[in-house]
Formats: sequence, structure tokens, C-alpha cells
Amino acid sequence: MAGWKDHLQRAVDFYGSQPKLARAIGCSQSKISWLLVSADQISAETAIAIDRATESADARGRVTKSQLRPDLWPEIIAPPTAPDASRTPERAA
Repeated sequence: MAGWKDHLQRAVDFYGSQPKLARAIGCSQSKISWLLVSADQISAETAIAIDRATESADARGRVTKSQLRPDLWPEIIAPPTAPDASRTPERAA
């Protein structure tokens, strides 16, 4: 299974079944099945719907649009923070 399909399966598992996830995002169960079995890619609209439907889930159940479509929404990794200038030792003159 492709990486995004693993995340889609997590959304199915969170809801408990394909029909329940389908109802939550406003599509048919057959679309969820097709996505898992045959699709090469998930649509942006469906990725957004799943993101919203799992928004209140814990870390294991949350499926983000970035996980489903990293080509459209790359995950942003925060750069390391600079040390606090007020706490660094002053240089000798």
C-alpha cells in the first residue's frame, strides 16, 4: 500500500468502518474502497474532508491533508530556534 493509503486506512480504523468514514466525509463506501484498492491518488477535496473529519482525533486517529497529499501540503518542520541573545555570554572587547 502507498503511504497515503496507510493514512487513509487509519481514518477508516478511527471511524470503525468504510461506511462510517464515508458518511463522515459525504461520499459513498465504494469510493473509500476504490481509494484503498485502486486509486493512484486521493483528490484534494477528499483529503481536506478526511482532515476535517479526523480533526478531533488523538494523535493515532488524526489524518492530515499533508499525510494524504504531501505534494500539495508539505509538512512544515519548524527551524531550530536561535539561542536567547540575553542569555549568551558577552564577548571580550
